[in-house]
Amino acid sequence: MEEDELSQCRALYYVGFYDMCIARCGVTHVTGTLAQQEKEGMLYACRLMQNRQTQGKVDPSEVQAMSASPNPFLRSLAVYIQFLDTASPQEQLTLYHQLRALMQEQGNTFSVFFAASAAAALGNFSDALQFASQLQLLEMRVLKLQILLLMNRGDLAEEEARQVAAQNDDAPLSKLATALVDTLGGSPQEAYLSLGDIEMLCQTPGLPCVSPLLLNGKAAVNIQRREWNTALEDALKAFQQAPQDCDTLVNLICCCRNMKKHQEADFYVERLSAVAPSHPMVVKMRELHAAFANAGVPQNSSPSAAVSF
Repeated sequence: MEEDELSQCRALYYVGFYDMCIARCGVTHVTGTLAQQEKEGMLYACRLMQNRQTQGKVDPSEVQAMSASPNPFLRSLAVYIQFLDTASPQEQLTLYHQLRALMQEQGNTFSVFFAASAAAALGNFSDALQFASQLQLLEMRVLKLQILLLMNRGDLAEEEARQVAAQNDDAPLSKLATALVDTLGGSPQEAYLSLGDIEMLCQTPGLPCVSPLLLNGKAAVNIQRREWNTALEDALKAFQQAPQDCDTLVNLICCCRNMKKHQEADFYVERLSAVAPSHPMVVKMRELHAAFANAGVPQNSSPSAAVSF
C-alpha cells in the first residue's frame, strides 16, 4: 500500500475532515493529468458532502454540470450523489449500473470506491468486495473491512484490520479500521481511544479539527457503554456541524429517548423524517405507529414521533 501525492488528502476526506482536506489539497502539488483530476474531484466531493450535511441536499444543477464534465472523477461523483439522494429502489439500481459502467471504463479511485459503496448499500456484497479489492490503497482496504462487517463477518474484518495496522499502524485510516472492528466487536473503550487518536493525528495548527463522522463514532461507542450524557454531548457537537446528517439525527434520537428527553427526541425525529423519509428508522416508526393505531391504542404524538426507544 504505497503512498502517493494525494494519500494524505484522501485520508482526511475519508475520516470526514472536509475543511482540512480542502486546505491540504490547496498546498499539494500533483503531477500528471489523472492526479490533477482526482484532486479536483476531491475538492468537489468535500464541498458536496458538506452541503449534504448542512442542507440535506445538493443543488441539482451542480450535479448536472458535473455529469457533463470532461473530468471522469466528477462524472462518477455526480452519479454517486444521485444514488445517495434518491429514495426510489429502481432509480438506485439504475444509478448503480451506471457506477459499475464508469468503474469499468475508468478504473480510478472514485469510480471504484463509489461502485463498491453502492453495491454494499444494495446488499450486493459479493460485487462490493470484488470492486474494493481492485485497488490496494489503504482507503479501499478499510472499505473492504466495512463491507465485511455489514456481512457479519467480524472474523474476516478483524484479520483485515490486523493487516492494515501491520502496514501502517499510525495512519488515520488504520485507526479508523481498528475503531470499526472494536465497536462492532464489543470493545467500545478501545474504539473511543482509536477515534481520539485519529483527531490527534489529523490536527493542523490554525484549522478546526472537527469531523461529524468521528463525533458520531464517539457517540455510538458511548451509547454502547450507556454513557448517555457523554454520547449526547458528542452527538450535539456533530449536530452543530451537520444538522441534516442522518447518522447524527439517529444518535440524537437514541440518546434523548433513553434520557427521557422525549420532546427533544420528537424534534430530531421530525427532522430525520423530513431529511430522509425512507430512512429505516423512520419507516420502522411509521410501521409501529400504524400497528398501534390499528390496535386502537391512543396516540398523542405525531406518527413520526410516536415510538420511544
